[in-house]
Amino acid sequence: MLTFIEALNWRSGLDIVLLSIIVFLIYRTVRSMGTWKIAAGIIIGAVVFSIAALLELPAAEWIFTYLSSVLVLGLVIIFQPEIRRFLERSLPFRRKWLHTESTKLGNMLIETLFMLSEWRWGAIIVLPGADAVEQWLSGGIEVDALPSIPLMLSIFDPDSPGHDGAVLIDHGRLSRYAVRLPLSKTLRLDPELGTRHHAAMGLSESTDATVFVVSEERGTVSCFHQGHMKKLESKDDTLDVIMKHFQHEDSHLKLVKSDKKRTFLLLEMFMSLLVATLLWTIVVLGLTETREMIFTVPIEYTPPPKHLTLTGDPPADVKVHLSGPLSSLMSLDLSELRAIVDLSQSHTGKQTLILDETNVHTPRSLRVIEIYPSSLAIELKEIREIEILVSPQLIGNLSKGLALESVEIVPPLVRAFVPYEVFSNGAAPKLLTTPVFLESINKSTTVFGKVVAPPGVHPSDERWPDVQIKISLKSDEPLQSNE
Repeated sequence: MLTFIEALNWRSGLDIVLLSIIVFLIYRTVRSMGTWKIAAGIIIGAVVFSIAALLELPAAEWIFTYLSSVLVLGLVIIFQPEIRRFLERSLPFRRKWLHTESTKLGNMLIETLFMLSEWRWGAIIVLPGADAVEQWLSGGIEVDALPSIPLMLSIFDPDSPGHDGAVLIDHGRLSRYAVRLPLSKTLRLDPELGTRHHAAMGLSESTDATVFVVSEERGTVSCFHQGHMKKLESKDDTLDVIMKHFQHEDSHLKLVKSDKKRTFLLLEMFMSLLVATLLWTIVVLGLTETREMIFTVPIEYTPPPKHLTLTGDPPADVKVHLSGPLSSLMSLDLSELRAIVDLSQSHTGKQTLILDETNVHTPRSLRVIEIYPSSLAIELKEIREIEILVSPQLIGNLSKGLALESVEIVPPLVRAFVPYEVFSNGAAPKLLTTPVFLESINKSTTVFGKVVAPPGVHPSDERWPDVQIKISLKSDEPLQSNE
């Protein structure tokens, strides 16, 4: 609880608000698409995983961890229509209409719908909203005409070839007719309703378009919007729906009474805020939960004084026991984690160095509990800088008939640090080149190689210099006499 209270600030408030908006948009999209069964299954799976993680059940955690990438890909494929609609709803750029234009078009549609209803001519009229409808439509004949009652009646005349399709009125123009709509994927409609009603419901489930249907069998006028159907009993009701569509005052429940709509919308927003707060709390508590982990950390020795060298085989790494928030432990860059051992103040001989948290550099949120081992036994010896002759390391024999005439090393001498006891004995250590195999040489040549030094001997520079091995050959055949 203290961790949760400490995490509360203006950033966390903004985080919760943004998360609430995302939850609200996802909820409305899933609700209008009628995919609650799949969504409920995902929620149940997430709850099971959370319980398994809380109880630290290893088998369940392992299954969810290794199947998570496959599940994400599967969800993207399954919810592709919902994701498309969610992204389209994120920036709801809507059309703007002049009041006189929308009223004129609305009156024309009302007269057309009720004339078709009186004559029992079936019809579907689509008014697109903010969502793109093109990907949901198929077939049809493109036109660009000003809609009128005679034109609409001629299209829906039972003897007209395109009377079974839908008419699309976009930006106040009749753009297509004889269009086929997607059928509903839900069971919301009465099975006794015909194909026109199921097609209108299908488009309203996928987009925010308003679709009007005239029943050929019953002579009724209905409208569909965001997965909801409403029968229009009068011209006034129809005009109200059309004007709200053009004035963008609709929501996914605009076909119900305004007070119920407002109450239900506020309830949805409150529940979205509640779910977002719960999710945020789970994430924050999970990421700020204090955990302990042990890491193997390499040791980095700083150079000792110039007259000393580290001998033997000093330890190369230690184990560091760290404690801190889970998020910091999981995001820790191990390549930058080092145990620094300072040898700048060291002295000659064997000595024991104590390791503590000052030797390991970690983020502020992490704390070093212990280091294994807690001490290092090292030995430093005094060294002297001298010049040492480099000798060639020749392996094997030359081909028959060839002999060595000379071997020259460039540079012949290199400067190196030598342990004091070796220097005091008067016998300088021997430096060799990397091996040169004579069997592969059949003429005078120059070979490039490295310097190979015995233990305890180090270059005066950062590394040993490269050397050239100049090999001169001569013929080994005996001279023949003229006699």
